[in-house]
Amino acid sequence: MRYKFTDTEIKKIENSIVILCDTREKESTHILSYFEKHNIPYQIQKLDYGDYSFKVPLGVFKGQQREIYFDREYVIERKASIDELVGNFADQGARIKKELAHMNKYRIRCDLLVENPNFELDILRENYRSQYKGESLYNRIYKTIQAEYGVPIFPQQKSMMGFKIEKLCKSYVYAKFKHEGWIEEEIEDEGLSK
Repeated sequence: MRYKFTDTEIKKIENSIVILCDTREKESTHILSYFEKHNIPYQIQKLDYGDYSFKVPLGVFKGQQREIYFDREYVIERKASIDELVGNFADQGARIKKELAHMNKYRIRCDLLVENPNFELDILRENYRSQYKGESLYNRIYKTIQAEYGVPIFPQQKSMMGFKIEKLCKSYVYAKFKHEGWIEEEIEDEGLSK
């Protein structure tokens, strides 16, 4: 069964989402405070991939039979600094490459947010603690994360992280429901298949 939605219905779905925050996410008080201040519903739970995702709660649109989780379809990975991102490149980037490869394997879209509005300039000026040289680090980050694995990088002010997370999730909802609709899998009754 496939559902198509009007713009009004999509707006209702966008405004109903609940942001999912991974239990292992550290130093996220500023993000959760933003959600609380702006009445954005969120839920803290373990996510297998990324730091943030979202769900559509039950009963938002006619015919919706259960909550719809997007944590296996779309995630946001957040890095608090260039240094945290660089730490992921230890051992030739094995850890981050493995994580991104798993997401690609399961077709999970990921956006990367880095809390540094001067991200590229600070890398080229070597304004970080790593031993990597600026241009080398820049190439390594963009060739691995963006070119090789297709993950866009969004430099962001710390104070705007909650806003950006909310907007990215709502944008994904819009694109998903506007262009794909929603396909509900039909479950066969085992008794009928004999």
